[in-house]
Amino acid sequence: MNDNDLSVFSPNQNGGEEAAEADRGEILRCHNYACSFVTYNDIDKCPYCGRRMLRADQFRTLGYILIGLGVVLSGMGAALIYFLGDKLPNDPARSLVAMAIFYGLFFVGLLPLAAGIYQVYSGQKHSKLQKMMMLAFSAVLVAAVLIRIFF
Repeated sequence: MNDNDLSVFSPNQNGGEEAAEADRGEILRCHNYACSFVTYNDIDKCPYCGRRMLRADQFRTLGYILIGLGVVLSGMGAALIYFLGDKLPNDPARSLVAMAIFYGLFFVGLLPLAAGIYQVYSGQKHSKLQKMMMLAFSAVLVAAVLIRIFF
């Protein structure tokens, strides 16, 4: 870390009783899932990665968006399982692939739902859940390409 580090957890940040007594304002967190920079200083962009800094209420708003996305994805997967589960073709291989896609969509939708609930509750991001979401969506894309090639 450099000498001009603004992070709350930096050794350069004044701590102890003086810091507890001072009114520091609101905590700002970096929007980048890989950065995790945190500060009390009112800055617009992260000094490390250049992404914008967000307040807790802004993270909560993004959490509501994630909850909506999770409900839509999980709801679509559940609806497909419920309404199309017994109307699949008689070919066992194709039926198995279709049900795997439906269940995959349902379970992939649970990740943004969980991340959104965490963000709304805490006002901050959960980096591990965000990484899991990216991996899950990447796996779905790879599976879609492979299914398109082989079926």
